Amino acid sequence: MEFALTMEVSEPIIKNGVSDYIKQLSDQVAEFFKKKDYGDDLQTLYIGIICVTSEFDFFFKVRKPKYKKGKKVTIEDGRPYERTDSLVYDIKLDYDSFVNANENEVKMMLSTELLKSFIVFDSVKIKRFDRESFEKDVTFFLESYIK
Repeated sequence: MEFALTMEVSEPIIKNGVSDYIKQLSDQVAEFFKKKDYGDDLQTLYIGIICVTSEFDFFFKVRKPKYKKGKKVTIEDGRPYERTDSLVYDIKLDYDSFVNANENEVKMMLSTELLKSFIVFDSVKIKRFDRESFEKDVTFFLESYIK
């Protein structure tokens, strides 16, 4: 399974290095899940992390979850990206809590919000997907991540 986190964050999140934790988590998640298989109908999962100042909230709305069966090719930064049987959705983090958080707090907030976000599977029906095993593996991964 391809599992990645993307981010749309305000500049202070980048400047103070907090965005580095999102990038590190995304890299670790990608590595952990790349050989995992939870069924034929979900091969790609992208979760967008939105954490922006209140002045930019209007521009960065949480988008509705989108599930696309089959292959989809998108062009980003002039390069083609292929996704197969993909689910894409966003979560929004509280900017004020996140921007001033230390490493452990950031990891805890990211882990908590990721786990809470799986409620999306209640509304997006994916036939051949072992949600229980997936959530169990994510929980296991995140428990080791926050230690």
